[in-house]
Amino acid sequence: MLDLIIIVGCSLLVVYAYVLYPFLMRFWSTGHGSPWQQNALMRPSISVILAVYNEEDVIAQCLDALLQLDYSGTYEILVGSDGSSDGTGKLLRSYSSLHPHIKLFEFQTRRGKIPVVNDLVARAQSDLLFFTDADVTLDPHCLERHATHYADSSVGGVAGNLLLSGEEGIRAEPLGSEQYYMSVENRLRMDEAMLHSTVGIFGGHYSIRRTLWKQLPNKPICDELYIALNIIQSGNRMVFEHRAVAREYFGRTMVEEFQRKARFAARGLATLALFPSLLSPRSGWASIMLWSHKLFRWFAPFAIAVLLGTTVFALWHHTRQAWVIPLASLEALGLMVLAAGSLFSISKRPIPLLSHINWFAIMNVAFGIGVLRFFLRRERFFWTQTTRLSVTSPMKEAVISEEAIRS
Repeated sequence: MLDLIIIVGCSLLVVYAYVLYPFLMRFWSTGHGSPWQQNALMRPSISVILAVYNEEDVIAQCLDALLQLDYSGTYEILVGSDGSSDGTGKLLRSYSSLHPHIKLFEFQTRRGKIPVVNDLVARAQSDLLFFTDADVTLDPHCLERHATHYADSSVGGVAGNLLLSGEEGIRAEPLGSEQYYMSVENRLRMDEAMLHSTVGIFGGHYSIRRTLWKQLPNKPICDELYIALNIIQSGNRMVFEHRAVAREYFGRTMVEEFQRKARFAARGLATLALFPSLLSPRSGWASIMLWSHKLFRWFAPFAIAVLLGTTVFALWHHTRQAWVIPLASLEALGLMVLAAGSLFSISKRPIPLLSHINWFAIMNVAFGIGVLRFFLRRERFFWTQTTRLSVTSPMKEAVISEEAIRS
């Protein structure tokens, strides 16, 4: 009987985290949501914070988009180069010389993203802090769509939308599966924000009130999650704006995406460990969302492993019980589907449904490894830069041409 209880418990944890929780958020937010005040005329001053390291392939497109932002209020762009050793510095200096409101800070020694962000924020002069990444291209109306939410004094931060794109045939399977996953995530973030605050933040596209900023600890944590949890702990809301769009040109391989998710789980747990009070039931919605959206998902791989192991044990010792054979057959069918998805992936002819199932399994393995890295204290301060797909930019081409002439 104990093995059946374990199997049911593990199954419920996985189903709740990925199916029931999003459904309950959708249902509950529809009838019990708490909208916040918005004002389309709000135009607070904004400091755009951009920390970079060896981003010569994408930094020009990022800066081009920042310079084309349609915002009638005042904004500044603070860029910090964390000891970049490629052509990033040349591109940044060219941009800052032509556009004075791009404030460049070049740090000669690589220290990691967090110290650079802390230094940039210390130099910021505006009402709001807007965080973005070098591989992100912002929609021209991003800033104004963030600004409108700060008419409500309860709003401490705004999480923006992320859309993934890429060339057809280039890393199609991880891109397609990640696009589907992000669409589900964005819907969930919207529902969470309507009820209280979203705890799902894309690190390359969010803003906060400068008065709520708290210096980041120089530890291997998720900086965006730390900032969001600090806002929630202060009694303010972290809301979601789906119309504020950032686009990322997806260039990561399956291995790089696997490593990214493992890193996120390890650093996410390290971040949550700094906010134990938010995990208490006394924190209400914040606790429910953190356990459901974060912790249960990160620990789901271990629930799946225990489920499979317990089924094998039951099949070996309790074959006469009516539930054992059907359950084992169902799990065997699932493993066969997963194997088929992997084979189609290897053959470069992915089938969407099988690809999503395959990616779900890979993502859970990555989460499991991330959890182990956290408990074994194996997370590093620095990590290898993931693949960036080079994009054409008039400024970038001009700088390259000028360097070629000089040489």
